[in-house]
Amino acid sequence: MQKVFERVCKWNAARYDQEFNLELAEKLLREEYAKEWLQHMSAYICSLDTEELEVKLLDDLADITYVAFGVCWKVGADWDDIAAAMTRTLQPVTNSLDTWTQIRPGFFIGGLIDAFVHDHELGVIDAMTMIITCCMAEATYTLQLSVSDYEAACLAV
Repeated sequence: MQKVFERVCKWNAARYDQEFNLELAEKLLREEYAKEWLQHMSAYICSLDTEELEVKLLDDLADITYVAFGVCWKVGADWDDIAAAMTRTLQPVTNSLDTWTQIRPGFFIGGLIDAFVHDHELGVIDAMTMIITCCMAEATYTLQLSVSDYEAACLAV
C-alpha cells in the first residue's frame, strides 16, 4: 500500500495546502462511504447481476482508501508513520471483524468515521489506517481479492 500512499501524497501536494481540516475530512469520508459504497453495497446484496456492481464497489473502496491516505498526508504522516499505525491497529481491527463474522467488513467503516470525528483519544493516523484495513478486508471478503490485488486495483484507478 506504500505505492498508493505515495501516489496520494504526490497528487495532493500538487493541488492542496497540507493543512488538516476535520470537517472536510469527515465530509469526504462520509461522501465516499455513504453516498457511494453503501449505496452500491445495498444494491449488490439485493442483486443477481453483481459483476458491474463489484467494479463499482472496488472503485468505492479505493476512493475511501485514497481519502484516508490523503487525511494522513494532511497531518504530515510519512510511510513509516502509516506502517507503524497499521501494525498497531491491525490486530484490534482483525479481532473486531473476527467477532462479527456475519457483518461485512465495509460496514465497520461508518463506525470508524464516527470514532474519528468524536473520539479525540483515537489518533488521526490510527483511525485512517483502521479504515484502510477495513477497505482491504472488504475487498478480500466480498470481492475475493488478495491485499496485493487490492493495492494494484487502487493504483489502476
